[in-house]
Amino acid sequence: MDSRQNYLSGVIDQMQQKQLPIGGFDCTFGGNLPVGAGLYASAAVECGLPFALNEIFALNLCKLEIALMAQKAEHTFPVIMCGIIDQFASVMGQKDKVILLDCTSFEYRYLPLQFKDYLLVLINTKFRHTLADGECKK
Repeated sequence: MDSRQNYLSGVIDQMQQKQLPIGGFDCTFGGNLPVGAGLYASAAVECGLPFALNEIFALNLCKLEIALMAQKAEHTFPVIMCGIIDQFASVMGQKDKVILLDCTSFEYRYLPLQFKDYLLVLINTKFRHTLADGECKK
């Protein structure tokens, strides 16, 4: 199984463990960001699927539940012991804001982010990065 499929399988497993009433569905993810370039976010995939299923099947999950479920999915299927920041940002992010998050209590607040005289430039250095290589992995 491709490691990216593990992320989706982990989310479905978490939903089944919570006995959430999800039915059959077709799902396709795609994109053109290079895997390992530091831009491909497993958290976005892990949060996108339960976010969509929450809407489709009216599960009434709050955004924090989705983020925590996605984090647990990453811990259990691809077995990457990541923190909560990426998942939290994926579901709680707001335009032109940054999040000040206490990762132990989940208390957070938004602060304004205005680039005004600055540009954000992304450069593909072709340097491969993956948490599976050892960072944050137990």
